[in-house]
Amino acid sequence: MLQAPSDTRSNAMATWVEASLIIDQGLEGFLPYSIFLEEIDSQNLSSADLESETLLSDLKRTLVRRQSIVGDVYPLRIGKTGISTNSTQESTHHVHDFLVLLSLAWTYDDLSYKNGAASTPSELFEELVAHAMASYIGGRSFRFGAPRRAPVPVPFRAAVEYVSSETAEMLGNVEDFVDGHEKDDGLDVIAWKPFPDNMPGQLVTLTQCAIGRNWKDKLGDLAFEEGAWQTRLALLTKPTRAMAIPGIYDSDRTSWHTDSKRAGMILDRLRLEFLLKDIKLPNELNSSLKNWNASRVSEVRLKQRDYLTSF
Repeated sequence: MLQAPSDTRSNAMATWVEASLIIDQGLEGFLPYSIFLEEIDSQNLSSADLESETLLSDLKRTLVRRQSIVGDVYPLRIGKTGISTNSTQESTHHVHDFLVLLSLAWTYDDLSYKNGAASTPSELFEELVAHAMASYIGGRSFRFGAPRRAPVPVPFRAAVEYVSSETAEMLGNVEDFVDGHEKDDGLDVIAWKPFPDNMPGQLVTLTQCAIGRNWKDKLGDLAFEEGAWQTRLALLTKPTRAMAIPGIYDSDRTSWHTDSKRAGMILDRLRLEFLLKDIKLPNELNSSLKNWNASRVSEVRLKQRDYLTSF
């Protein structure tokens, strides 16, 4: 298994198991509970206040909850003697594996993204979020974040004009626009649900994406009360804000309420997997996810080789 996280809360333990089943070839897609308990003891995770059996019970309960949220496509099966992977949902596995591997940077310092390494996974994540949001509202979406890709123009003003054209919403105060090749004003994905009349005044969602552990530092970046997007588009209906993250939100309900008021709708990994489970992603995106996953697995195996059962 991978090196255990210092965080022994059930969500951290469950993600540790999910990642280990993706990365550790020695497990061969099956993790007996006995090995989990051995790892708990060998990595000194248990204590007088938190026994190994309690950690195991919490793990199983958390994985069952994840399975109930995501549905049948959740790639793990919680059995009587251990946890196994379900190999029948390959395309869905690309999404699950990508989000798990992406979120490892939250737990392991040596797996954080440095020297521009976040560029590719950030773009892939934003593409996934665009598909998830289109699925959620039953409408259309595209990735707006920098660096922009065709057909979205690179210069900021032209990109906002493209948004206006696609959504049929009017431009706002164009005098405030500053052309730039990297500027996105915190907007990574826009989604909307058009009417057949193609007139403005519709459901619009504006989503920010963050793949790093410091994602809470970005809460409120879209801040419509003082922020740019209140003036960029002359929207006839107040847009819905959202924040997408590849990890699993692991705070209490009070914190959820507080963070949601600042960020809007929080889309963590479980919500994204649920929204994407019935979506047929473009072949190019699936291929890119598969390739990045393979590269990330190789990187993690190298850096975690002292902990894996087979390397």
